[in-house]
Amino acid sequence: MNIDNEQKQVLIKQTMIDIAKETSKRFNGINTPEIKMIIDEAFEVIKEMLINGNYIVVQGFGVFFTDYLDETNIKDPRNSDIIHYEKRRVPRFYFSRNLKRQLKNFDKKK
Repeated sequence: MNIDNEQKQVLIKQTMIDIAKETSKRFNGINTPEIKMIIDEAFEVIKEMLINGNYIVVQGFGVFFTDYLDETNIKDPRNSDIIHYEKRRVPRFYFSRNLKRQLKNFDKKK
């Protein structure tokens, strides 16, 4: 992925603490540690639901779900060994159409 200098300035790593601080600013009276605890717990619930095979829709954001990949054999390009992968479950996420549209329009505004 080629990223020019202008785009690099936009790409700022956000941690859970940064998200909690920003959320705390929007809700007066709830401090950052409380918000972080709520966010952490929400992600734990999402994790548990995915492990149980649930399909999680976050309106206006996207869909979390798990998908099954069939067993397959893949050739390692470094040494030509055959690597066997068993059938497995993997996490997936699809962005909502609305969020995709907003991201697309954000790039056009600049």
